Amino acid sequence: MSKNTRGFSLIELMVVLALVAIVLAISIRISSEVLAKSNVVSQAVSIKGMINQAKGFAMMHGVPVLFDYSGNTVRAVADFDMDGTFGDSKRETVIGNWDGADTQPIDFGFAQTHFSYSGTLDHWSGIQTGTQNFVGYQFVISPLGLIKSPLGSNPLASGAIFIENNDNFTAALYLSPMGDMKIAVKEPTETTWSWND
Repeated sequence: MSKNTRGFSLIELMVVLALVAIVLAISIRISSEVLAKSNVVSQAVSIKGMINQAKGFAMMHGVPVLFDYSGNTVRAVADFDMDGTFGDSKRETVIGNWDGADTQPIDFGFAQTHFSYSGTLDHWSGIQTGTQNFVGYQFVISPLGLIKSPLGSNPLASGAIFIENNDNFTAALYLSPMGDMKIAVKEPTETTWSWND
């Protein structure tokens, strides 16, 4: 009894290897895009947690808290003595490091991201359009948890904190005047925002 065994030809092996290489290249590209998007979303979630911490501090102690996210850093300082100067003592440090004279901000350590996105965000309901970064990259959280402008009359304010990475994925953390927060993401090839929570 003779058994006829036949292996794969060189051409068949080359075709299979080419298909595997194509599938691998596509999956690497997709996974790097997913990773870039998840990085900006996780950074927005981190900032949301810091804002919640500052909001809780303001409400628990009955004092206004200034949240400052200028540069690539975050600092939150209270005004216990109600003199209009935030963070002038160690006791007023909410998020940051007291150096003996001032509260130093915390560096995010988020590589390849920045807060300097210059676009706008449209509210998910369509009621409000053109939401931008807060003026001066800061806002005040009132003792009632309301979001206010740090300028003179302190009117209620809404705005967004935009985080963009080098791959042009952008996350926006929208804050309403009532202190509600919602995260949106925009991919480099998209013109509209997708709301995550």
